[in-house]
Amino acid sequence: MLFNQKIGLAIIAPISLFLAFLFHDQYQQKDTKKKYLFLCLAGLVSAQIVLIHFGVIPEGSPSHRFLFRTLLISILPIVFLINQKKQIRNVIAINALILFIGLLVIEGTLTVVSPKRNEQNRWSDLASQFDESPTPETNPVISMDGQHRATTGQPQEFKQRLFFYGGSTTFNREVSDQDTFPSQTQNLLNQIGSNVKVENRGTVGASAVDLLRFLQADEIDLVNSYVGDSDRGLRQGDIVVFYIGVNEAKNAIVYRDPITRLSLRFPTFEGASNWVFKHTNVGYTLNNLLAIGQASIDENNLAETKLSLEAARNFVVDRGGIFMAVIQPHVFTRLDPLPYEKEIRISMGEFPDSIDSVYPQLTTIVSSLDHSANAQHIFDGLRDSPYFDWCHVDKLGNKNIAEFMFKVTESFIAKKA
Repeated sequence: MLFNQKIGLAIIAPISLFLAFLFHDQYQQKDTKKKYLFLCLAGLVSAQIVLIHFGVIPEGSPSHRFLFRTLLISILPIVFLINQKKQIRNVIAINALILFIGLLVIEGTLTVVSPKRNEQNRWSDLASQFDESPTPETNPVISMDGQHRATTGQPQEFKQRLFFYGGSTTFNREVSDQDTFPSQTQNLLNQIGSNVKVENRGTVGASAVDLLRFLQADEIDLVNSYVGDSDRGLRQGDIVVFYIGVNEAKNAIVYRDPITRLSLRFPTFEGASNWVFKHTNVGYTLNNLLAIGQASIDENNLAETKLSLEAARNFVVDRGGIFMAVIQPHVFTRLDPLPYEKEIRISMGEFPDSIDSVYPQLTTIVSSLDHSANAQHIFDGLRDSPYFDWCHVDKLGNKNIAEFMFKVTESFIAKKA
């Protein structure tokens, strides 16, 4: 069940936390202080149990992790604001200042060391050992059309649009504009004289839950900024494709490391929405150090993916469009992996096994929808590998994806009169 479906019950926890410190400050008598503090904290714990029991925020879901992080982050500011004792406020302020300065120093140090760049170099060093690995493009040309990646070859006049929603494998930052799979799909459509405009709606790190939100937001933008009738929201015959799989699989894997146990499945770097873990070297390094423990599949996360896909389908169909969900390939889905691709798997430890365990469930979810398609094996039989890492591909890999997309959407494509 999604977070915003029962927001009233969901705010019980922060309200309980607020009351805990409020009572703690008001009842300073020795006989009553501990009693009221205990009761309020017990209410907070009870609220968390109620949230999980009724499925308002499923345990381990992104919404639950976000709420729990918010509570943890809010504790010190709430204590500072509510408590009237100057001594306690001074202690909190001094510790917060020391923590801030320490993080700045560590971040500066790690920026020089650059663990993120070292991670990128690790993939490059691995690829350099094999002849069948792809050659990365130096300084690919990346143009933006407003908030979205530009698609080349778009016709000036069109009667239909094809929207590709996905994560970084749709945005395709590894290649130049003309080599993304949306651009190559546009080229194929132009060759048959279609009347279709292709749009790249890829967003790095986005999962199906995010894509539903983006789809709804894009609809509002289209309606509010249209020119004539050509760009006025989704129209009859427009095609929306969700190209998904890898981000959904990563997000459904939960590691039971110490931080996870402490904060009810605190998210790992790749699946996290936590800004610090995503955008700072401190968070990146800390997350890698703590990414230990046995992995398990979060069934609630898979349920959220299914609900999001169904909601996206209904959203598109209600507006006269056609919705398609495509389960994407990655290096572990290939039936005949090359030596380079086998080495990728070996280098990633237990992660491939976790992906193998969750991907069939995602495939089942996608295949339950009308007009779904399975692209997991489109790279089987290739003599050279298209993979830069376990899921991102080069321009030749995008060519295969574009040909697949052309094939599965062709029956819905309008032809020029």
